[in-house]
Amino acid sequence: VQLMAVEFDDVTNNYVTCGAAASLDDIFASGGSAVGWFYVDDYAQYHGLFGKNNTTPNNGWEAFTNQTSGTITFTQRKATVDGGWDTTSALGSGAWKHVAIVYDASNDANDPTIYVNGVSQSLTEIAAPSGAIDSDGPDPLVFAAIRTNAFSLDGKAEDVRMYKRLLSQEEVSLLAAGYRGPLGNEQGWWSGDNFRGITHPDGTTLTAATNYLRDESGNGNTGDPIGGVIARASDAPRMGMTF
Repeated sequence: VQLMAVEFDDVTNNYVTCGAAASLDDIFASGGSAVGWFYVDDYAQYHGLFGKNNTTPNNGWEAFTNQTSGTITFTQRKATVDGGWDTTSALGSGAWKHVAIVYDASNDANDPTIYVNGVSQSLTEIAAPSGAIDSDGPDPLVFAAIRTNAFSLDGKAEDVRMYKRLLSQEEVSLLAAGYRGPLGNEQGWWSGDNFRGITHPDGTTLTAATNYLRDESGNGNTGDPIGGVIARASDAPRMGMTF
């Protein structure tokens, strides 16, 4: 089996959209987790990691790296005040990093936990959240962007997963160590290893609405590669393998 990732650039607005099924709606509403492996080439622009939101109306959530600083911002939109947090340290460029955002939006007093390579990061609160969440139900989940045609990633991604439960530190650490099996109750799971209609994908430009990324969760949330996403052989960490 060839181990794969998907590659993006921030010029052509390419990303993967995974639909707006109920299994992906409002994952943080009662406690949820968004995780994935990311390789960021540079911080010349803002780069989306993943998100499910819109600006009209203003709803949903998003995570992205900041221009120049490379810190991670996570936002959960709420009815009164949108909650926002920044990591105090940069994600880092030119290397694979595992990112996990674990958050329960049901209580305004809660802060997210943002892990990089299994290590909880120090956070700065940009704005304290207030009110019920603004539901992201109508909007598609995307990764390598924050929404359709916004903050495209310059780099690569793989093994992106969504959970409607709070992953434990032990589970996050296991994923960050390169574990690629199920943890249980994945709502969406795009390993990047399986593309519809391609046998030997390394270097292949994926065709939208044809070369879908399989949803390993079994929920049918296939990932549609938009704007010239490229399949690449991956050297991201995998448990029991060295590169």
